[in-house]
Amino acid sequence: MKNQFDIVIVGAGASGMAAALVAAEGNPDARILVLEKNPAPGKKIRATGNGRCNISNIHAEHYPEAMNLLRKWGIVTRDYSSGLVYPYSESAGAVAEILAARMQEKGIELWTSMAVTDVLSEPFRLQVEQCGKKKVSGKPERIRIQAKKVILASGGKAGPDFGTIGDGYRWVRNLGHWVISPIPVLTPVDCKEDSCKDIAGTRAKGRVTLYRKTGEEWKDVFTEEGEIQFTATGLSGICVFNMTRHMRFDRAEGLGVFRIEVDLCPDLDVKAYLEEWKEKETELEIALRTLLREKLSRYVIQRAEIPSGRRCKELTEEEIRSLENTMHHLRFRPTGIHGWKEAQCTAGGVSLEEINGETQESLICPGLYITGELQDYDGPCGGYNLNHAWVTGARAGAHAAENL
Repeated sequence: MKNQFDIVIVGAGASGMAAALVAAEGNPDARILVLEKNPAPGKKIRATGNGRCNISNIHAEHYPEAMNLLRKWGIVTRDYSSGLVYPYSESAGAVAEILAARMQEKGIELWTSMAVTDVLSEPFRLQVEQCGKKKVSGKPERIRIQAKKVILASGGKAGPDFGTIGDGYRWVRNLGHWVISPIPVLTPVDCKEDSCKDIAGTRAKGRVTLYRKTGEEWKDVFTEEGEIQFTATGLSGICVFNMTRHMRFDRAEGLGVFRIEVDLCPDLDVKAYLEEWKEKETELEIALRTLLREKLSRYVIQRAEIPSGRRCKELTEEEIRSLENTMHHLRFRPTGIHGWKEAQCTAGGVSLEEINGETQESLICPGLYITGELQDYDGPCGGYNLNHAWVTGARAGAHAAENL
C-alpha cells in the first residue's frame, strides 16, 4: 500500500540520515521513509561548529567507525592537533547537502514539513501531519503510516529553532521507556550576584573549576583550561560549556550547592610577579595590564578589596596575598544555567540500560530503534555529539535493514 514502509525514520538530522543511508545500502529493496518537520533536511547540521561543522573528534569513542562512514558517503575530513575534526571545506552546509544527495541517489523517500504527532506499536503506526507556515496543496494534511521498523532520530530539546523540541520523549514514554529528565547543557552560566556586567565582553585564558558541596565539604568535580568569556550575566566559553554537564542538581537544593573558581593565571607565580613591582610608583592597575585586559584588571583589584588608584609600592603584604588569591581563585556563585535556546546539547533522555548498545534497538519495544540525542548521552564540546549521532544512526539502520 502507498503508506506502508519497511523502515520509517523520524528526523533528517545527523543520526537520521546516517540510519537511512546505511539501511538502504544493507537492503536496497527496502522501502525507506525519512520524516522531517523542517522544510529541508540537516538544518541543525548546517549550524554546527559556527557553520564549519565540527564533525567528529579523534578522541571520541568509535571514532574510526564514524570516519569509515563519512569516507563512504564522500565526505573528506581534516583533523587538528586538538583532536577536532572538520570537513575539508569546513562547510557545514556542504555536509548536509551531500547526505541529502546520497539519500536521493539511493531512492530513499524524504517527506519534509511533516511532523509526527504519535507513534504506536504492534504493528507500528505513525500519525503525521503537515507543519510549517505553508501547506502543500494537493497533499493530505494528516496521514497514517505503517512501518515494520521505526528509527527515532528526532533529537533532544536543545536548539528548538532547529525543530528539536523534545517531542520524541512523549513517544518513547508511550512505548514503555523510562526517560531521564532532560536538561540543557553546553550552555552559558549566569552569576548575577557577582557584578559580571563590569567585565562584560572580556575574554581570558585560564582554568575553570567547579566545586559541589557535599555535607560540609566543597569537592571539585570538574576542571578544564581554555578561553573564558565574561558576559553581562556570567560566564561562557567552551570550558564553561563543558562544565555545565556536571551541574545536575535537585530542585530542592538548587544551584547553591555549586561554586565556580576561575584561575586567571594558572601557569604564573602571581606573588613573585607582584614582588617585582613592589618598589615602583606604577599604578597597580597598569602593572596588571600585561596579565589581564583593562576591565578585568580593575575587576580583580575591586574583588581583592584593594582601593582604586593604589600604587605598587603602597601594597601591603596582606593586599598582595589577597590579590594573588583572587587571581588564582576568582570565585563565582552560579544563579542559573541558560535554557534550551542557547544550549548545544541535551543531557538526559532514554536510559541506555533500555537500549541495545550494539544495534540501538529498544530492549522494551522490538523493532523500535532510538538514536542520537534522544538517548541519555551527552558529550563535551568538540565533535563528540555528532560522532555519537553518526555511529548510533548507522548501527540502527544496519540492524533494521538486516532484520526486516
